[in-house]
Amino acid sequence: GRHQKMWMLVAPMTMVFVFFALGVRSLVSRRVFIARSARPLRGAMGGAIDAHLHLWKDEPFAMAPPEALRDAGPEVFLALASAAGVERAVVTQPINYKFDHSYLEGVLLGERSKNLRGILLADPDDVAAVRRLGQKPCWTGIRLNPGLWSSSNKVDDARGHAIFEACADLGLVVCVMAFATGFSEELESQLSNLMTKYPSVDVALDHFSFPRDEPAKPPSRDLAFNEEKWQRLLNFGTKFPRAYVKLSALFRVSSSPIVEGSTFADDLEPRFQQLLAAYGPSRLFWGSDFPFNTLPEYGGAYASTVDTIRSWVAPLPPPDADAILRGTAARLFFPSQG
Repeated sequence: GRHQKMWMLVAPMTMVFVFFALGVRSLVSRRVFIARSARPLRGAMGGAIDAHLHLWKDEPFAMAPPEALRDAGPEVFLALASAAGVERAVVTQPINYKFDHSYLEGVLLGERSKNLRGILLADPDDVAAVRRLGQKPCWTGIRLNPGLWSSSNKVDDARGHAIFEACADLGLVVCVMAFATGFSEELESQLSNLMTKYPSVDVALDHFSFPRDEPAKPPSRDLAFNEEKWQRLLNFGTKFPRAYVKLSALFRVSSSPIVEGSTFADDLEPRFQQLLAAYGPSRLFWGSDFPFNTLPEYGGAYASTVDTIRSWVAPLPPPDADAILRGTAARLFFPSQG
């Protein structure tokens, strides 16, 4: 009697609570949920490869780093990478040392050399240095920065052809850093000329090829995404089977403000899907852009980048997810290890 009446009063309230709780759960970001469920992939896929970061520590610097990032040595990076399930890394020569590769080469040839490879910074006026450094196994690619073409804005001039010829001879990947222009019509034309002349060279476009305005600034809704350049990048992937895109430096591409406790770079998941359709998983790979991604205005946590990428690939078939997290970068930069 009395217990039955009490249950009749409590039961509707219980059901309301259950439905409310389920409703709240449904409001949880799909990306957050997938990111949590994706974390077991860290071990299951042989360890991720961070294919874009920078290391520096020792002076003298050609260009001083931000004071907050004075020490960006391998010890700092490897501790963060290990905690995030990242086992190997591809380190790009930082502009801090410009064309002096001695510090980074020392790191690459050190005790951790099995798990590190390097991208040298190509000097357009010293192609001999590209060949000299590129012959060493620790260097598996070059960074081509159009901003360094001081006397010409055309990377397909004689110097660009000489660099691509060296990369073809040595099997080096060309990583294009279009910071100032994004994937402009001029850059597309110049790269098309070079890739047509040297069809064996793999070309990776850094940081989604910078489709957002003012990539040096933190993410903000005030920073526009250039749809024309973006469509040009998507079309490029269908024209050249050896063109790749780095899913890197998300904070330089996203326009979603960084809010503590929220998901990271929400607006880029649809862009990832577009790249997946244009390039396929075998021509996409990711990079953190450490140490910049550890600055508070750029996200403040190394793991944020890793977990965001994992959330994007979690719904994919395991071979496709593995290609983006590890396999594509392994094939390009660790060919002897796989």
